[in-house]
Amino acid sequence: MKQAAIVIVSALALATFAHAEPANGPGGSHPAVKRQGIRCEPRMATRDDTIVIHLPTPHGGVLAIEDPDGARFLISFDRTSRYQPELQPATFRGMNQLSFKINEAMGYTIWEQERIFKSPGVYKVLVGEQATGAKLVVEHWCLVNLGSIAEQLECEPREVTPRDTLKIRLPIPHDEDMVIENPRNKRFYLTDAGQPQGLPLIPGMTFRSMTELSLKVGEAKGLTFGKEDVIDSIFRSPGTYTVRLHRQEITIDDGDPRWVEDTCTFKFRR
Repeated sequence: MKQAAIVIVSALALATFAHAEPANGPGGSHPAVKRQGIRCEPRMATRDDTIVIHLPTPHGGVLAIEDPDGARFLISFDRTSRYQPELQPATFRGMNQLSFKINEAMGYTIWEQERIFKSPGVYKVLVGEQATGAKLVVEHWCLVNLGSIAEQLECEPREVTPRDTLKIRLPIPHDEDMVIENPRNKRFYLTDAGQPQGLPLIPGMTFRSMTELSLKVGEAKGLTFGKEDVIDSIFRSPGTYTVRLHRQEITIDDGDPRWVEDTCTFKFRR
């Protein structure tokens, strides 16, 4: 599984400050992670949108945006020997609102200047303070969903027949493997699972970038493992079926990625 790169010491040039207002007072000490008090609008965004961040008072002097793979771009941070931020922590602490255009936001990582919002997915806006060793202590955060991507695995409809189409919405990022488990706990792999078998399986690398999958229930097939590895029809027995998928989740406290299993269930009847 791919290990996301976490960029701790980096800098960001904010493309557009459309609006900034002074807060009531400077930020102080923030030892606890609060996770509330900040708001990102709109919550579901497109590339043409301007994101408005409403900030609590007081708040810390570090502002960062974390992409769906966990790469972190700092907007407001203490000056380093290599980078000079356009937004100084002292200035940021005095703001209770700011905004920027998604399609213009550029940032400096440790390597080079690049666009922040490159791909669909859920982005985290983080506010806090920089602790010893350049570690960001997050006090507040909010989410921006670019492209209306599912934030967890979703199955529609909740009951299907052989004449229906099952739609599966996929969070980003997710693993290369996805399985459907029948009422008897038999698993059918929808992707090549590292063992290419030809159609109808989806190549794993192709599947990683997919945000939605549609299956014609009466025709759906998957790879099963047993005495022989065969591609077989998935939907035979009526009952409850479970879709299983691993997605990557970035923890707020330490910024390290971890993989969690998402599931969704639906009923099949003839």
